[in-house]
Amino acid sequence: MSTITAHHEPSAFETSVADRKRIVAATVEALDVFGLASTDIAAVARVADMSPTCVERHFPSWEGLVLAAVDRWNLDRFEQVARETAGSATLGFMRGLVAHSSAHRGLSRTLMTFSIGSSDAADLTGRFVRDSYRDFHAMVLQGLLFDLSQGDVPAGTDVAALAPTVVSLYMGLQLQMLLQPDVDVVVAFDLGLEGLTRGW
Repeated sequence: MSTITAHHEPSAFETSVADRKRIVAATVEALDVFGLASTDIAAVARVADMSPTCVERHFPSWEGLVLAAVDRWNLDRFEQVARETAGSATLGFMRGLVAHSSAHRGLSRTLMTFSIGSSDAADLTGRFVRDSYRDFHAMVLQGLLFDLSQGDVPAGTDVAALAPTVVSLYMGLQLQMLLQPDVDVVVAFDLGLEGLTRGW
């Protein structure tokens, strides 16, 4: 007895969503390999194996496409690093983020370039950077508060002061990757962390 399975033809909406995901993924890959300065619509189209016209039809704004790609990378790297550093508390997670950023410098430099250049909170990039920073700081603070409750951070530690210090160390090393590509940011993070936690 044979079972006949009806063939599902994707709708125009499903095809459009799939194309947009493919373009964003291709932009992430292009930025990682070539960096922001050498990535454009043509480069994304080559990586996505589609025409530049198709890319521009789905993403008329280049800035919007790059922001979508950076946002996608941010979410993916947080999930990946969280899996890889499970059980090592917030400071271990932060070290994992530094190592991941070092391995994907094109994307890290793109994010830092946006962060440096987005002084206007009214524009798209400025809002994205500020929202991302606020969410990141809140995530680190909540993580450290949890670590405090679990005894991974010593009782009496001023976590509200520690969180921005840890974030500043992380952000400073992102800037180092932009301005001094030869710096080993993982070693630098370990040294900075040693100073923060000395006496624990």
